[in-house]
Amino acid sequence: MFQVEFLESERGHRKVALDGFIYVKQKELLGGVVSYECDRRRKRKGVESELQCRAKIKILNNILNGRLHDHTHPPDPARVEARRRVSFLNSSLSSEAIEMPEVITTEPQVDIMRSKFYLISLFS
Repeated sequence: MFQVEFLESERGHRKVALDGFIYVKQKELLGGVVSYECDRRRKRKGVESELQCRAKIKILNNILNGRLHDHTHPPDPARVEARRRVSFLNSSLSSEAIEMPEVITTEPQVDIMRSKFYLISLFS
């Protein structure tokens, strides 16, 4: 069977790249099998319903275990490569420790309780 390539979405979800197509996780099935559907399956703004793709794959232990339905669109290797790069950037950024600069204030600290009484006396 085929070894699949796992990618990460912008939101950190798992996607699969296989043969120039991208799949998103649909659900987990019995026996550890995971069902993925073509990422062009769901309704999108400006896309006619007959163009929505019904292709699915089943994966067991990171290996392709089955296919269901043919794609309604051609493979798009450039799109897969773009997703690969986004996934790489996401993983690179999340693994780096980002140091935040110290905040330096030049304004004096204000006591909130004193400020509250001062405002009350101003408007009384």
